[in-house]
Amino acid sequence: HSLRLLSKFGDFEQKAEASATGHYIFLSHYKVEAGTEAALMQQGLQNLIEKDTHHAANHFNIPVFLDSENLTDLNLLKENVRKSHNLVVLLTTNLFTRPWCLVEIVTSLRSGNRIVPVEVQRPGMRFKYPDEHFYEHLRSGSHFSKADKRVLHEQGITLGDIEAAIRHIFTQIAQTFSPHKSAGIRQAELWAILCRCDKMVPSERDRDPDLDSESFDDSFVSDSEQESGLEPFMSDRPADVWAELAGHACRTKLSL
Repeated sequence: HSLRLLSKFGDFEQKAEASATGHYIFLSHYKVEAGTEAALMQQGLQNLIEKDTHHAANHFNIPVFLDSENLTDLNLLKENVRKSHNLVVLLTTNLFTRPWCLVEIVTSLRSGNRIVPVEVQRPGMRFKYPDEHFYEHLRSGSHFSKADKRVLHEQGITLGDIEAAIRHIFTQIAQTFSPHKSAGIRQAELWAILCRCDKMVPSERDRDPDLDSESFDDSFVSDSEQESGLEPFMSDRPADVWAELAGHACRTKLSL
């Protein structure tokens, strides 16, 4: 089993090396609400990757992509999404009302990339997780302007596609990012986000259903967490313990 895991991770490294113009992570965010947080996250994740010289993401010229140049061509934006192995979605209040963010999410899902939701936590802003009332409102299309609907239509995206993509995102527990909290907590949160991205890409897991990518986590997730079925790092542990667990997780996976 260990040899199979080693082979799978080695295959990913070869793919990364062959596609150096792509990205390991694409940060999808609504700039008005999370522009600063996205920039901080990009810097923090890239620092973690660069410090681990064996990390596969170092094969990419730009490991963590952030649309800092304000791309105005949706085709270029979609191409960057397709070339990314992970789409990290920064969850803020009005994210799902922004057509370009929705294009990124649907494009990533269609490309078979991993989608990692991250709730931005800061004073004065609280993300409300979608309920059935939200999806009913979404299906009506009433919170999209005519211009927004035109953008989505031109990209071949229906309201049904959007609903399916959002529901897919929340089949997993979101990570958190809290830039106003202590450096230790922020570091632990970034470790946890990177470790979520480090799991095997979905397309490879689908091709080999007998290989359970969650087995990577068994050595550092507590019995209570395994029994609850929750993702690792979501328990109320102190920040220093979070950091140690997350660091051990990544080191274990990347040393295979």
